[in-house]
Amino acid sequence: MNIPNTFKIAGQKWTVVYDKDLLARDGEYGHCHEVTNTIVLQSSGPIPYERVEATFLHELLHAIFHETGYDTLTNDEKLVNSLSTLLHQALSND
Repeated sequence: MNIPNTFKIAGQKWTVVYDKDLLARDGEYGHCHEVTNTIVLQSSGPIPYERVEATFLHELLHAIFHETGYDTLTNDEKLVNSLSTLLHQALSND
């Protein structure tokens, strides 16, 4: 799966950036920043690329829920985790 550098949701441009120290510093694989329309991902150095893909889809769902006005769903980690796991399975080349 190719992770885009930029994409649009509901006409809003989003950017994907990588941070090689995100996991060590924040203990997380990714962040969705709704204010700056940025998804920050741990670069694949210390983690497998498959984890980066899954994290992108997880953060993408946060962004989609935000842009479509479902802010209560944006904070539902159980729902976001379930949907992103299923999306990753569906989009994987295996």
